[in-house]
Amino acid sequence: MLQCKAVLHRLKAVVEKDGHQANIIFELPRRTESPGYYKVISNPIDARMIEQRIEHLEYEAVFEFAADVLLMLDNAARFYKSPEVSFHFEREMFLKKTITMLKTTV
Repeated sequence: MLQCKAVLHRLKAVVEKDGHQANIIFELPRRTESPGYYKVISNPIDARMIEQRIEHLEYEAVFEFAADVLLMLDNAARFYKSPEVSFHFEREMFLKKTITMLKTTV
């Protein structure tokens, strides 16, 4: 599962390199700053929570990790309704990148 953590860090680096705002994708907004987020998003998750799940060995399979990352990306795309976010992180593209990253990390 250590490769999952490496994939998460590499994905964040790709987002930052592409010039996108990594914070809106990888960090949950504070309730005081964006109370509407928690009304729209029923299952909030961020990179910190995913990293904790990796560290606590809560993922039994890589697909569980991938599902959480997809949820994080979907949440950002849905709430911020940014064409960059939703277009850049289509599920198929993310899955291909994740699989490639896992293969090169193992």
